[in-house]
Amino acid sequence: MSSGLAIIRIRTSGVTVLRWGSTGPRGPKGDGADGLASTAISDSTATGRALITAADPEAAHVVLELGSAALADTADFDAAGEAAAAYTAAIAAAGTDATAKASAAEAAAIAAASTDATSKVNAAEAAAIATAATDATAKANAAQSSANAYTDAGLAAKEPTLPTGTDVAIVRNGLGAWVSKTATDLKSWLGIGLSDVSGLVSALAAKVDTGDSRLSNARTPTTHASTHAAAGSDPLTLAASQVSGLGGAALLSVGTGAGTVAAGDDSRVTGAAQKSANLSDLASAATARSNLGAAPTASPTFTGPVTLDGFVLDVATYTAQTFARIIATNAATNVNVVLAPKGGGYLSLRMPDGTATGGNQRGANAVDFTWGGTVADRVASGAGAVAYGYNAKASGASSIAIGDLCVATNSNAVAIGYGCSATGGADVAIGNQNTASGGNSFACGVVCTSSGAMSFSSGYSSQATASYSFASGFQSLADKLGQRAHAAGVYASRGDCQGSELVARNVTTDATPTELFLDGSSARMVVPANTLWNGLVQVSARTNTAGGQDAAWLYFVRANRGVAVGTIVVTATLLASSGSNGGAPPSGWAAAIDNDTTNGSLRCKGTGAAATTIRWGLVSRKLEVGFP
Repeated sequence: MSSGLAIIRIRTSGVTVLRWGSTGPRGPKGDGADGLASTAISDSTATGRALITAADPEAAHVVLELGSAALADTADFDAAGEAAAAYTAAIAAAGTDATAKASAAEAAAIAAASTDATSKVNAAEAAAIATAATDATAKANAAQSSANAYTDAGLAAKEPTLPTGTDVAIVRNGLGAWVSKTATDLKSWLGIGLSDVSGLVSALAAKVDTGDSRLSNARTPTTHASTHAAAGSDPLTLAASQVSGLGGAALLSVGTGAGTVAAGDDSRVTGAAQKSANLSDLASAATARSNLGAAPTASPTFTGPVTLDGFVLDVATYTAQTFARIIATNAATNVNVVLAPKGGGYLSLRMPDGTATGGNQRGANAVDFTWGGTVADRVASGAGAVAYGYNAKASGASSIAIGDLCVATNSNAVAIGYGCSATGGADVAIGNQNTASGGNSFACGVVCTSSGAMSFSSGYSSQATASYSFASGFQSLADKLGQRAHAAGVYASRGDCQGSELVARNVTTDATPTELFLDGSSARMVVPANTLWNGLVQVSARTNTAGGQDAAWLYFVRANRGVAVGTIVVTATLLASSGSNGGAPPSGWAAAIDNDTTNGSLRCKGTGAAATTIRWGLVSRKLEVGFP
């Protein structure tokens, strides 16, 4: 120790502070200037304060367990210097008189003793001198002598051994034995706490605030604020695992400050973009840049080819025209290029905007390679649809429209060419302004129409308007079920000069004459008004019995009709007949051709045999000429 150990002697009449120096103990008899008069201490609280402010810093260090903080100068803890001044005054007043260094209680007893010394001394000492002379002075002298004897002779004989280890003081109660006390014992015994020590709290706070080097790990807020910053000499770092409660969220760089990105919806992260609550931070590129502390800027531009992984983005020119290119540069001999939307996304050359410029929204998984249109719906708006060209429209699911003004509006419909329209399911219109609308119908050529179900038209201006009909050539008309018509031109209207073929059928089970129909039940071979049919009619009949009976007839037929249905006239000349009955039709079997003035049609009836099922068929190949 730099200056010795403070030894505290506590008696019933006061407290004496001894100092153990290099030459041994120095006590209250004037054998040193370090003794502290008992008058300087009045109670246990004052005792603690005096011990800390007037005794050695090292003693304070041990007593209060302050660590290196107790090594500070006394003035650091008692800025006013009051304790030090009191200590100095006490030493000066003591002089060389040992009596002045006695305890305050003993001095008071001696000074006040007059006629009744018994009441002025401690009960313990009064008992000891009760048997002395009745003279008050003698009693006082006896008390003084006892005290002197104690302090002079007794001190040397009973001076304790210097405490070691955690002992910080030895104390004595009255004239009893010396007892070692630890810092904890002493503080508890004195009844004082850290806040009871004069000037210590403010002194310690001052040392912490000013960064006193004698205080271990002292910190100055302003200094440490800069050194612990990111760019400081001693930056603070925390591992994600040290951040309480964040778990995996602490591994993310999140926030809305400069250089960070607002992300995630973890409620433990302040400022995270939690669904609609903070999505306004990312409402647009400009807003996001502003929130991130970045100044708005134009879209980035590149000069020259931009090489990416396996391909190059480039701009080139040829014949004064500029081309934007995507060039595959992978080392493989053959490199494919894939444009792959995700989920229900589509491919489009134009940005939809609901106007003729950008068009309406495209369908899921659609491919829209249209580059313009006169109306907004000229796009691939059907799911899985394909539209290509100018003004092309594919609105049916999985429909295809390729070419200017081509329209495919029904499922699986296809319109290719110019101005073609496929409006029925799975209709196909190919060419120039052809129309397929019957459902599963097909129209090709120029301005041909297939409006009958599963009909077919081709050539120029041919029309297949009946189901299963077929029209070909130049302005032919197939308007009867299953009719095949072919023309090479017209006089005045479509079909007024064409070759035509009809097929009729029915079944008989008895000998009743039964009319044959185009659909087997009701569709008749109606002759158009003001038209002549001229041709051959073939009739066949057969059973499915053993041996297979059959018959065949060939007629030359002429059917002429005016405007009204009742004006029809039919003549039929049998040219030949044959059958399984020795070259003739079986007995009773017959085929007859006549006119139906009720419907204006050519009529053919077959007569079979009783209890015999016979299938009948007819084909009429004729020339049709109309002249209104």
